[in-house]
Amino acid sequence: MYKLSKYIIISDSIGKKNQYIIYSTRSTTFVIISKETVDLLLAENFSNVEQSTFRELENCQIIIKKEENELKIILDKYKNAINDNDTLYFVIQPTAQCQLGCHYCGQKHSKNYLTQSDYPLILNRIEEKLEMNSKYKNIQIGWFGAEPLLGLKSMEILTNQIKELASKYQCSYTSKITTNGLSLKPDVYNRLIDLAIKKIEITLDGTAATHDQRRYTKKGNATFDIIFDNILSCIHSPRFNPLSTQLVIRCNVDKNNHQDVYNLIDLLDQHQLQDKIDEFYLAPIHSWGNDAHLQALEKKEFAEFEIDCLITLYKKGFNVHLIPQNPKSRVCMALTNDNEVIDSFGNIYNCTEIPYVESYQESSFLIENLHTDRDGKPNSRSMMNWYEDIEQKDFPCSSCSILPICGGACPKQWYEGNCPCPSTKFNLKERILLYVHQQVNQKK
Repeated sequence: MYKLSKYIIISDSIGKKNQYIIYSTRSTTFVIISKETVDLLLAENFSNVEQSTFRELENCQIIIKKEENELKIILDKYKNAINDNDTLYFVIQPTAQCQLGCHYCGQKHSKNYLTQSDYPLILNRIEEKLEMNSKYKNIQIGWFGAEPLLGLKSMEILTNQIKELASKYQCSYTSKITTNGLSLKPDVYNRLIDLAIKKIEITLDGTAATHDQRRYTKKGNATFDIIFDNILSCIHSPRFNPLSTQLVIRCNVDKNNHQDVYNLIDLLDQHQLQDKIDEFYLAPIHSWGNDAHLQALEKKEFAEFEIDCLITLYKKGFNVHLIPQNPKSRVCMALTNDNEVIDSFGNIYNCTEIPYVESYQESSFLIENLHTDRDGKPNSRSMMNWYEDIEQKDFPCSSCSILPICGGACPKQWYEGNCPCPSTKFNLKERILLYVHQQVNQKK
């Protein structure tokens, strides 16, 4: 006996033949079928579905055995992915300082930096994880802020030491950085390449007209031209290689700047950055221990706007990430057993959105501090019951068709009463159609 999976998306009709695309979020594969077959599936009249089509639908997990508990299967897969994960991921924040005073940022910046006395404590923390669990084959470091480039010297010292640790435990080493880009001069870019940085993510909130109204220095000075010139300098560097170090541009979007995104895309196009930028993506403004989310576009409004931007990017020849190519294996570092964030005060968390945010300083998110006497028992890692809570149907994720490619997005926001549903939930049909169009054109 069979049934139709809960984890499918059926597109609108395509072409003159009145065909439909059925996309499985469990397998991240799709099948193109006729309206007659769609009607048979929705009526669960499987016996009348042509045999070869039936087998294809079953292979794609669009049709499944009636006894399958899909929710449990998906949640168990997430849990197993945590246990099977062979990459140890640490986010290190070398400073609490940042040059910018972005109005939507929830962090309180200060002139605090990691010191030489912190380095061995960080190394010991990482080594403890490696000693306790022999499954780790890779070490990945994420350099984050405030603004990590203000602590570049610490990054260089720690990178060399962590690389030695990786070699000792026969692990590979990679790293990435999220930066405002203000200090990303050519010499700094070369130093990042030497540090085995594999991805550099920079934020531009539109062109100068809107970016400078949002991402200004603490003295109120404009930053767009400086950051954009830095990006161009990186791209024109003789060491620039998008295959070894990805360049990603993020654009934070709300009611005040979204229309200027088209101008930013035009600017990137004018400089012919199509094969230089690995990804350009939009991120809706959200609560960061503050009320920034009140300026956000409505979920469906953002989803419609995002699709329009993706079409614009696609037409201009940019690389667009439309649909997941594999089911999501892990939601975020907060749900893992060992991955951690260490800030410049030595505080240890399991979420990057906690450090330097005043409203969280006395919260249960703090696991412990590097400088605390280790005889004391550390606090438990928050949000670790996320999958159990979904299974108990405490959150709408339990009945959502995109759970296999979303995982609930941000557990922290759900627990705080905010809905973090990604735009994909509202525009996946359009993404699928655009993806199929993209594939057809590539085959021509």
